[in-house]
Amino acid sequence: VVSTQSTGSSGINAEYGKQWYQRRVREAVVSTQSTGEFVKNCISKLSTLGLREQGIYRVSGAQTKMMKLISVSFEEKNINAVLDIDDIKVIASSLKYYFREILPEPLLTFKLHEDFLDAMKTEDRDQKITNLKNVVSQLPKTNYDCLKLLIKHLNDV
Repeated sequence: VVSTQSTGSSGINAEYGKQWYQRRVREAVVSTQSTGEFVKNCISKLSTLGLREQGIYRVSGAQTKMMKLISVSFEEKNINAVLDIDDIKVIASSLKYYFREILPEPLLTFKLHEDFLDAMKTEDRDQKITNLKNVVSQLPKTNYDCLKLLIKHLNDV
């Protein structure tokens, strides 16, 4: 949790610092084509370390370690840095942070947001599934592939 109060005599607002850092990393993400590799590497490492540990997404990892991993992965363009980490909670937290704060656009895209909402409005379960499949099929290929990988992983967890 980042405080929105100033950090003391320096007068630097912590929320501004967080926004500046996120913008910097987003720019690095956009400038690299390896964002899918980060997700793959995180999921692969989580699978290797063991999916049976409870609470990997519920209990947060150390924020400083998570931010360091994000920074090394995208700013320093060492997308394989996650493979050197053995702290399952830091990896899970980094993956959550990536989807929540770093991606310039949500995985399910702004463009299709209303379509996803409309797909869920029907009461008939079979029709709802058909509607969702139709909307998911409209996702850009990289988003679709990432969503498929993420859903498989979450099912395994």
